[in-house]
Amino acid sequence: MDARTLREIATDIVKRLHAAGFSAYWVGGCVRDFLLGREPGDYDIVTGALPDQIEAIFERTIPVGRKFGVVVVLEGGRQFQVATFRAEADYRDGRRPELVSFGNATADALRRDFTVNGLFFDPVHNQILDWVKGEADLKAKLIRTIGAPEERFGEDHLRMLRAVRLAAQLDFEIEAGTFRALQVNAAKIRGISAERIREELVKLFSPPHAGRGLELLRESGLLAEVLPGNADRGMAPYDGDFIWKDTGETRRIKNTGTTPITNYKAVFELYQGQAIQAAGQAGATFAESGPLNTVKTATPVGGLALINPGATADLSFVASWDNLVNQRPPTVTLTGSTTRRCGITPF
Repeated sequence: MDARTLREIATDIVKRLHAAGFSAYWVGGCVRDFLLGREPGDYDIVTGALPDQIEAIFERTIPVGRKFGVVVVLEGGRQFQVATFRAEADYRDGRRPELVSFGNATADALRRDFTVNGLFFDPVHNQILDWVKGEADLKAKLIRTIGAPEERFGEDHLRMLRAVRLAAQLDFEIEAGTFRALQVNAAKIRGISAERIREELVKLFSPPHAGRGLELLRESGLLAEVLPGNADRGMAPYDGDFIWKDTGETRRIKNTGTTPITNYKAVFELYQGQAIQAAGQAGATFAESGPLNTVKTATPVGGLALINPGATADLSFVASWDNLVNQRPPTVTLTGSTTRRCGITPF
């Protein structure tokens, strides 16, 4: 078994490309996470070497996308995506480019989706290359498209969901112009296959950022497009932002639309040591799903009471109330000294 860490192997790949006379860098999410002090789950590498040159340098490779200059390098029992610098043009279906040409590092950076994903890093010389002002947006905690957001979302409609997912995962804000373009173009997400949408939603609704993700889906208009049943049952008309800042604050949602709503789903995100109590009306049936470290206390009629004991981490918890009558939604009280998000939606 190779004793090198993932980062060490990724650095060695860059060194071998340099030794062969080619420029090479880490790129994308691994650079973003590295600069944020997070441990990257994988490392993508870009280089001036062409696919056949990459294959000549490394003994074990898989040509997964030669048209796009992408080769998987097998090193140390791990897979690393190594791609040739490229530029893209002529997007026609909101999914992929018709024209791909190999180019330089600057062109490769400018074709990418968001500034925080457009940073390059040379691990050999410990140098950041930033042609898109991504480092500034990282510090400002902003998700911003590279170039005009209308164009970027028009090229690949799935980028709209990615913007929401990144903002939720990183707890960043979406830059105002980018968010406006997202709202205007939300309906275009229908042109993306259900499989690709599902992959993004699975990541989006993963703990501990599920509540934030739901909030952004609603505000952007994407929720009505990717989960239209929610919109049909009156997703929009309820009051409150469901962000608790003080111990014991209570919020209630109310149906101000014309469609009867009998079912509600809540996504709670709790910090360590926080507690929550939520109640529907008497007679409602209640279902719940949550982490094993959730400790429950006395259960109210048609509701729940639980606490996150805080043994290891924050948690995300999903609850639902069914068969409510007279359109009376749940009331929620969150206790604890720290702000945490909670979203409740009719469904």
